[in-house]
Amino acid sequence: MGFKLATPFHFFTGIKVALCFLAVFEQTSLQATNFDPPLTFVSRWVGNNAPFPYKIRFGGGSYVAFEEGLAMSSSLVRVTQDGLQWSTVSVGAQSNGYVAGCGFDGTRWLSVLRSNLNGSLTFYQSIDGALTWQAVEGVSLPSTSMSWVSDFIYTGGAWVLVGSGPKITMPGDWEARVWVSTDGVNWVDRSVAGMPGMQATSGNGVLLLVGGDKIYRSTDLGQNWTTPLSGTGQWLSSVAYGNGRFVAVGGSGAVLTSTDDGVTWVTQASGTTAGLNVVFGDGIFVVIKDPSIGVMSSYDGIVWTSATGGNVGVGRSLAYGTAGWVGISGSSAIQSVNGLMPPAPMPPLPGMLPNGTVGTAYSATLTSSGATSFTAINLPPGLSLNSTTGQISGTPTTAGTFTSYAYASNAAGTGSYSSFSVTMSNAGGPPTPPLTFVSRWVGNNAPFPY
Repeated sequence: MGFKLATPFHFFTGIKVALCFLAVFEQTSLQATNFDPPLTFVSRWVGNNAPFPYKIRFGGGSYVAFEEGLAMSSSLVRVTQDGLQWSTVSVGAQSNGYVAGCGFDGTRWLSVLRSNLNGSLTFYQSIDGALTWQAVEGVSLPSTSMSWVSDFIYTGGAWVLVGSGPKITMPGDWEARVWVSTDGVNWVDRSVAGMPGMQATSGNGVLLLVGGDKIYRSTDLGQNWTTPLSGTGQWLSSVAYGNGRFVAVGGSGAVLTSTDDGVTWVTQASGTTAGLNVVFGDGIFVVIKDPSIGVMSSYDGIVWTSATGGNVGVGRSLAYGTAGWVGISGSSAIQSVNGLMPPAPMPPLPGMLPNGTVGTAYSATLTSSGATSFTAINLPPGLSLNSTTGQISGTPTTAGTFTSYAYASNAAGTGSYSSFSVTMSNAGGPPTPPLTFVSRWVGNNAPFPY
């Protein structure tokens, strides 16, 4: 559900945009409160003798949940398209192995299985929504060994497999492994000595790994790494990208945000001391609090809203897709009620409110099909929003250009965000930009001109 802006001279179609309560120069929330709608979940039964998945991924219309080595005895995955009906699918024929990672590249699913017998890795692919799998032939792996897989993602046209293996220089000790492949067949090692165990994500052309209190950043798929300061002593367990920012989380409620592509990080208050894991979808960040005490969502990584219903207290992993948020909750599942029928995605299309003049009455109306309520923040001073009609009105009091954010929702609680830019000018012309001065040293005994 997108926005339209109706005025006598302007008509814009809005979008479901990145949810950016972002200040340009500092990572602060635009208001003390957040109007993120809270997620509401219901429990879903997935059948007797269901495997106990640890992670869930979405792609191509299917959700795939896999064990990632907890039971370390099953190559089974659980597959659903609607969050209601689940299928148990065998990825590989081996009985002494488990699905260590699973991802989707836009065309096919790719899974990596680890053998419990010798630790070897094999790859399987599916082109029918993860319902049938075939072995990938001719795989070439690096000479370094990967004894444990911690993450597996597809980003920037390449697969990234993250895990750990014994240190070459110090047998008996362990360090991270980062393998990269453009085709899922030929893999190269992009590890750096001393990396701790890592989790991965990417955004805006940046690959980020977090683990321990370390952050590793690369703009060339791991050929070169930098290590920005995290500013925390907590173990970072996961990182996600959305709304123009990275959010990293970890032990003791640690939350870090970065709005400059992972170069600098700011510590945020989460309101909890639990261990956290984070994912991003449907325009919001969602953290699963561990051990077993709930789910929270946030637009900006700064202000967090607790989810309700559906046994969210034991959620282990979540993914967002065509059936809303679907997650793992013990041996069953949970699904977001206010995300069962998400609005169709729309292409990015920045909108602008009609400009106005300080001291002159202003009016514009936000419209969205099916919307029953509207909320907005960061409106120009002097303006207010009618939450029922969507009309923005008032008399502007301050000149300048403002980025405003609005949320429209229907009776079921489903909605979408949009952002708009508007300029308020002083009577007779645009606002005058402020001058900024710096002092310049002119040397000792310089004449002092008047």
